[in-house]
Amino acid sequence: MGITKKLFINLIISFWLILIAVFSIQNIDKVSLKFFMFESISIPIGVLLSIMIAIGFILGWLLPVFFTNKSADNKRKNLNRSNRQRTEFSRDLQEENDPLFDWE
Repeated sequence: MGITKKLFINLIISFWLILIAVFSIQNIDKVSLKFFMFESISIPIGVLLSIMIAIGFILGWLLPVFFTNKSADNKRKNLNRSNRQRTEFSRDLQEENDPLFDWE
């Protein structure tokens, strides 16, 4: 990956982190979540936002681990194995001396 692409990605991430920080500082009002008859403790919206983002990152990291397509991994391994066998076969053919062409 080029240095320009890495710099661009870092700038986008930094921009969003700064926006979240500014939003958190400007909205220090306490909120509580209500779901049916349950109500959470009152915490600042910035803290709530940070917790939700952290939970989203963790779920985004863990879910692909549990829900990967095993058959796609097996197909990839078989393809690599067949490519390796094909290269070995072609290498063997190249190394083989054919008496019709080597009759000097």
